[in-house]
Amino acid sequence: RPDVALIDPRLPDLEAGEALMTGLRLAWPDMRIVLTGWSDVEGHSLPSTARPRFVSKSASPEAFVAAIVDACCPT
Repeated sequence: RPDVALIDPRLPDLEAGEALMTGLRLAWPDMRIVLTGWSDVEGHSLPSTARPRFVSKSASPEAFVAAIVDACCPT
């Protein structure tokens, strides 16, 4: 069982990314998701309580680590 998934929901396209996130939520409801991309993803179909963290692809390695840690251990 994965603890966290790092996903670019626009690869190969936004529809496939949304389907992946929905499938992951169905298979592992407690799994954390961190999205990455060149811009934040608007309008994805997940409910607000399940909205994943976002980190830009241009962010530092430390920002990626912080986003993953924050997703796994929210304050």
